[in-house]
Amino acid sequence: MSEGYIYAPSPANIKKTENPSKKKYNADIKYTVCAQLDLMGFSSHLEIGADLRTNIGKSAIDRLNNLDRALAYIDEEKKQLSQFYPDEEIYSHRINDSLLIMMDINNFLFPSIGKIEFSGHSINDLKILFEENFPQEMSEEEFLKEYKAKANIGIESLSKYLGVVSRAHSFISKVENEACFPGVKTIVSTGYRRVYNNNKGEDDYLSANFAFSNSYLADRYLHGSKLFIDSNLLKILSLNKLSHNLLKRASIKADCSYHPVCEVDYKELRLKGTTWDSVEPINVKLFRKDYYFFPLDPNDLSYLQMIHNLAKDFEKLKKDKKIKKNFFTTAIQNLIKFSEKSKPFKGKGGLIFQASDISKKITDEYDLLLRGTLSD
Repeated sequence: MSEGYIYAPSPANIKKTENPSKKKYNADIKYTVCAQLDLMGFSSHLEIGADLRTNIGKSAIDRLNNLDRALAYIDEEKKQLSQFYPDEEIYSHRINDSLLIMMDINNFLFPSIGKIEFSGHSINDLKILFEENFPQEMSEEEFLKEYKAKANIGIESLSKYLGVVSRAHSFISKVENEACFPGVKTIVSTGYRRVYNNNKGEDDYLSANFAFSNSYLADRYLHGSKLFIDSNLLKILSLNKLSHNLLKRASIKADCSYHPVCEVDYKELRLKGTTWDSVEPINVKLFRKDYYFFPLDPNDLSYLQMIHNLAKDFEKLKKDKKIKKNFFTTAIQNLIKFSEKSKPFKGKGGLIFQASDISKKITDEYDLLLRGTLSD
């Protein structure tokens, strides 16, 4: 074997009776992500308004209707703007006062046997994943290029999924706050599921879905109207620079507790004299396994739905020499260019304005960030 090359046996040398792809990547087993958006204080609401015909009962129905509105906005946007949605299908379902948004994760990001999180691939994994396209010899450069390309397909889908969830969270939080209700708690967790069909022959997505079980069980340990994400998902997203940069922004919080009055830096539109710190993970034991959940900023995470598209379109505009630099485009371009090798963010400097929730037209915001102008 020559130096600088990785050798893998030809797929023809793998016995058909012991096909590892069927052992590890059984079509009936999926690695899944589930977001549970739960209306806070709803049981207490029903305690004083159990009769849904009363005014209090009607307000409870209005809260439930907002979950359906979020679903309708997602469905409509996906039909019209599919480029901002994952390649994988998004499954959604409402159970009482909770909205579930779920997706199967790309097989390339499937954890190894016995693991609950993705942590890279063994040689046997690579033989399965590359299949007949995996050459007997390839240079390290060729291998890494193809490996990253395959990984980024799944990561981009996960980014867009989490962006959709964040914008749905923001919409429900907004309408809850407008009506003086407690808000919504969103928990995003990963897990396996076994595919079962219902009596109509359709995929019964909630059967043996342990991503859903994890989100449901974690609810009792996570508190407040926040967006919580498990570290297994964050590790996958951090493998991509674009997603990683946004996660870093979403992971820092301002601490104004020592400053009675925070000054404002009008040049950069941010608070001066504010200390910044990273959010702390919350350890939750689920099925005797340690999961770590991070409360992250849904506004920053909303940009995950468009950041990969923006990066590609920036490259096209750059080649055509049509890049504009103005108040809006500079901040997002700087975020895209920000290297994971750089020092951590010291704060949320630079302008990233309030992201649009799922009820708003994402293309307006997209064109503003890309070209500095509003779409027609």
